[in-house]
Amino acid sequence: ANKKIEGMTFVQNPNDIFLQNGSFEGTPTCCQPPSGWTDCGFKGETPPDIQPALNQDNQPFFNVTKKAFAGSTYLGMVVRENETYERVSQRLITPLKKDLCYTFSIMLCRSETYLSASNRNEPNNLKQFTSPVILRIWGGEAYCNQKQLLAESSIIDNTEWKKYEFE
Repeated sequence: ANKKIEGMTFVQNPNDIFLQNGSFEGTPTCCQPPSGWTDCGFKGETPPDIQPALNQDNQPFFNVTKKAFAGSTYLGMVVRENETYERVSQRLITPLKKDLCYTFSIMLCRSETYLSASNRNEPNNLKQFTSPVILRIWGGEAYCNQKQLLAESSIIDNTEWKKYEFE
């Protein structure tokens, strides 16, 4: 089906793959992935957050104040000093097809601040978790299954939103 928006026509390719809630919209909160996404993190570790979020004292969770690039919210994920990290998954409505090349783009940035308690049981000691990281996109046969690495970003060290494209 074709869509018209203010004089522009968008042609939908029958091989297009759509993500549920691809912009990660949701009610800002700690420790809960947005609707359409499943937490695939490590046992005993916290799930991703819907940012920007405020705690009960009306302060930004983890001191993260970054505004969304588009819409109201975004997915906030952390990489920890014990080499665990937050990750999410979803089942595609249409499976990827063999011998087709797909393109994917996403806006990414690193938070300037991310203050959190260390999982090394150091009481009252907040640490910054802002080291540059990479994003890996996996394909699999079930939720959270990492069967095949489909794409990997360059190091995300930018603190402003930047478009990353994958093929």
